[in-house]
Amino acid sequence: MALFWDSDIRPGGMGLKFDYNFNPDYKIFAYGELCVLDDLKSGSDPLMFIIHPDFMEILKM
Repeated sequence: MALFWDSDIRPGGMGLKFDYNFNPDYKIFAYGELCVLDDLKSGSDPLMFIIHPDFMEILKM
């Protein structure tokens, strides 16, 4: 897990990585991120959530 900081003392978002080998030849993984787009003085701050899933074939030489 990683925290992203903006100019004030509060974190501006966080990122996560997940990976899993579901058999000896293939691996799935995903990256996720949650960011605060703007710090508003009143009301809720707008957020952005990103997820990037992928898979990889593990080559054996």
